[in-house]
Amino acid sequence: YITGYQSQCLGMRCQCWLACLIWLVCWVRHSAAYFSLEVNAEKHQRDEEEELPIVQRCKELKDQLERATGYGGPLIRGIFDFHEDLRYLYEDVRRNRAPKMRLKIYFQLRDKGGPHHLKATVNDALLRETFGWTTYEVNDIYEMIRDTQTLWDKIEKEIEKHNITPPPY
Repeated sequence: YITGYQSQCLGMRCQCWLACLIWLVCWVRHSAAYFSLEVNAEKHQRDEEEELPIVQRCKELKDQLERATGYGGPLIRGIFDFHEDLRYLYEDVRRNRAPKMRLKIYFQLRDKGGPHHLKATVNDALLRETFGWTTYEVNDIYEMIRDTQTLWDKIEKEIEKHNITPPPY
């Protein structure tokens, strides 16, 4: 014969075990997903021919600049983010302690002729018409591209100065 209190305790224990079981299932799935990501990252690092996402992003930025595709805000943000990524690379190269992955990005970009969007033929009128930009916003794009080109040139000089070679893959 089970009293009401014992029944309540038994129910709470079942809930506790159920919660633990759910947690365990979620943890196993998360671990499997994490391991899968780890394996994919290792495969990505070993695959020399595969284009890195940042290199693909340069091509997309160039296309957006030349054809005024997509939206204006993400275009500006993409150019800014790329500049920031290059700035981190520059700081690491300047200190002669760049991580292998950042060097891989540099050498892959260099082998493809540098960042694609720096060579884009920008159509001012198309950008103003498509995105509703003013001359000031278009000039900001030119300024960001010019700053990025300057930073790219500095990185190339530092790579040469420190005699940095492509890392082994």
